[in-house]
Amino acid sequence: MDFFRSKRISRAEYDAMITQQNQMYRVLYDFLSGKGTFLDRDMKVDDYVKKGYEGNADVFSMATKIATKFATPPGKLQVKRNNKWQDVESHEFLERLQKPNHFQSLFEFKVTWELFSLITGNSIVYTPKLLAGNNAGKLTPDGLIMMPTQLVEIESGGWRKPIGSYQFTIDHTERGIDPVNVWHTRFPSLQYEEGRHFMGLSPIKAALQILNRQNAGYERAAKMYEQGMPSHLITDSSLNGQPTQEQKKAFEKNWKQKYGENRNINIPALTHEGVQVHKLGYDSVKELGLLESSQDGRRALANVFQVAAELFNDSVGSTFNNRSEARKEMWTDRIMVDHQAFYQGITNNVLPAYAGNEIMRYIPDYSEVEELQTDKKSKAGWVSQMYQDGVINGDEYREMLEQEPVGDKHHQTYYINMNKIPADQALESDILGPTDDEEKAYSEMKINY
Repeated sequence: MDFFRSKRISRAEYDAMITQQNQMYRVLYDFLSGKGTFLDRDMKVDDYVKKGYEGNADVFSMATKIATKFATPPGKLQVKRNNKWQDVESHEFLERLQKPNHFQSLFEFKVTWELFSLITGNSIVYTPKLLAGNNAGKLTPDGLIMMPTQLVEIESGGWRKPIGSYQFTIDHTERGIDPVNVWHTRFPSLQYEEGRHFMGLSPIKAALQILNRQNAGYERAAKMYEQGMPSHLITDSSLNGQPTQEQKKAFEKNWKQKYGENRNINIPALTHEGVQVHKLGYDSVKELGLLESSQDGRRALANVFQVAAELFNDSVGSTFNNRSEARKEMWTDRIMVDHQAFYQGITNNVLPAYAGNEIMRYIPDYSEVEELQTDKKSKAGWVSQMYQDGVINGDEYREMLEQEPVGDKHHQTYYINMNKIPADQALESDILGPTDDEEKAYSEMKINY
C-alpha cells in the first residue's frame, strides 16, 4: 500500500498497466508518447447514430426490437455455496441495480446499453466508485451512466497504459475519466493501427452504403411528393416559335382554375392538334424502386445484426414454423450472445464490491421467455428416455431440465428397465419351449406352462 501511495496510483490502475517486458505492446504503441496523444477512432460514429439509427426507419425498427427484447428478461443474483449456485432473493446489490442512475430504470438502461452496442459497436458505462471506507469499490449515488460513444475518444497514457483516460470530444479542457471508473464493452475491431481496436467496430459501418442508398431514395420520394419540379413538359407544334411569358401564365392560370385542388379530375382535357406530353419525373413511388431497395436493405441489415429478415415484414418464404424458429434464433444467436457481455460486465465490474468474501454472479433469467420454452416438452421426452435407458441418473436428469440436483444415493444411482429380452430368446421360447434356465425359474415360481 505504501508503494501505491507513493506512486499515487490505485491497485486497479496498476493491474491495468502493461509490463515493461511486453514486446508486442512496445512495437504497436511505441508512437504513444504519453498523456495528450489520442488513439485513432472511426470518425463516422456520429453518422451511424444520426443517419443510421435516427435517420433510417429500418435500422431504427430492427435495433429497437432487439434492444427491447434484450432488456425484457430480469437478471438474478446467485451465490456459490458447497459448489452449488443458489439464487439470492434479497441483496443490497439488487436494490442498487434497480435504479442504476438518477433518471433511468433498469429496463431503460439495458435498452440504451444494447442500442449503443448495435449502432456504434461500443457500450461505454461511467461507473464512479467510492474510494475509501467500508464501502470502497461500491457505486457512488450517481450509479451507472451511459457515455455517448459518438462523443468519446481515448487519451493515451503511454505504451504501457494505452487507455489513459476517456475524453469527450466536446471539451478537451475537462479532466478525462479514469478507466478504473469505466466499464467498456466493444465489438472487436481488427485494425490495430494507431490503437484503433481499443474502440469497437460498428455493425452499421458494414451496411453504410446500403443505408445511404435507402436514405437517398426516401429523400427523392419526399421531394417528388412536395412537387418541387414539373411532372411533365407540354409542347405544342402548332405554335410559331417559343410561347411568350403571357401565353405561359395564361396556360397555368387556366389549368389551375379547371383542374386545381382536384376539381374535374376525371374530365379529359380537350385541345387542338399538335400537343405532346413529355414525362419528366416519376408518377409513383413504385417507379423509384423504393420498395425493392428497402426490402434489399432490410435483408442486408438483418444479416449484419444476425437476425432473420422474416421478423421484419419480409414475407418471402415465410411460414408460421419459419417465423417461430426465427424468433427463437433471434434469442439464441443475437440476444443471448449480447447478454454474455452485459451480465459478465456487471459481474466483473460492479458486483465484486458488494459480494464481500462470497463468490457471486449476476446472470439472465430466461424462465419467462416464451420463445425459449417451446422445446421443453420435446427435451423432457428424450431426457426421460435417457433416464429410462440408464444413460443418466436422477440428478443428471434434473440438471438437464434446469432443476437443482437432490444429491442423495437414489438420485445418483443409474437404473435400467428389466422388461426386455433379446429377440432371439423370445423366438426360441415361442417355438422350442422354455430353456433349462426358464424351466427352473417357472418351477421355483410354481408356474405351469
